[in-house]
This record gives sequence, structure tokens and C-alpha cells, in this order.
Amino acid sequence: RGRPYTNHNALFRKADAPVDLSDGTTILVGREVLRFERVESEESKVQPLVRHGVALFGSPPREPWGRLLAIIPSGGYRDVRHLSEKEIVLGREEGDIVFRDDAFMSRRHAAVTWDGRKAQVTDLGSSNGTFVRLTGPTSLKHGDHVRMGDQLLRIELGK
Repeated sequence: RGRPYTNHNALFRKADAPVDLSDGTTILVGREVLRFERVESEESKVQPLVRHGVALFGSPPREPWGRLLAIIPSGGYRDVRHLSEKEIVLGREEGDIVFRDDAFMSRRHAAVTWDGRKAQVTDLGSSNGTFVRLTGPTSLKHGDHVRMGDQLLRIELGK
């Protein structure tokens, strides 16, 4: 339980700047492995729950633009969090989505943002970093950090 969970078949790159999220992008924050998915327009049109002409729970429905799914070690999903605000902060103590029992997560770890066209993830100066899973050949530069399983590697290129 003390080690962060990462998919041992995956390679993650540290996000030193905002990274665009496409449908299916997997990110690693603390020990949480999260899959980002876009919500299609027909799915985002949420209707209030009405029974006998009365809206139940009294909260107006929000129209999500995306969702984060927490991936468990077996490959299944644990939680689904719909994203409806322009900025969603992930953290251990503060934020819109809080992971209180994740000792590898910073107080305010990362933010997922939406500008109406694209989603991005940005590290908020966390201690352990925010990582994005690589899905194909990727150019690396001197000083980049990559994560394979429990191993964190710094890329050192000769001159």
C-alpha cells in the first residue's frame, strides 16, 4: 500500500508544462491513475430528475464536457467524476476532486482545464509531479523525466 500504483506496462512522461488531453489520455497524479474522456454533446445534455411535476434534489443539472475515470490495478474503473467547470483542481487536501488517503498527492496537485475547444492538465507545483502516459514514439529532451513502473528516470543527453 505504501508504493504508488502505476501500470507496469506503461511509460509516463512528466508534465513540465500544460499538456493537451485527448479522449483516452491517461494521467498519473500521486498514485492515482486517471483516464480522461470527452463527453459527447448528446450525453452532456442532462435533464433534471422530475417526479410528479417536481424536480427532485433541487439542484440544477450541470452539463459535463469530460470525465475522469480512476483505473484500478486490475484495469477496471473505480470512480467516474464528471467535469463541468472550466477548471477542476485535483489534490490531497484542497480542490474539486480530493484524494485524502493518497500520501503521494500534493495538497493542490494538478488542474484539468477546458477552454471550450480543448482540455489540458497542468501540474500546480506538486512534490511528485504530474505524468501523462505515452502511447507511441515520443521525442525526449535533456532533463525530461519518465516513469516506468516504480522507476523515475531523468533523461541525460550528451552534447
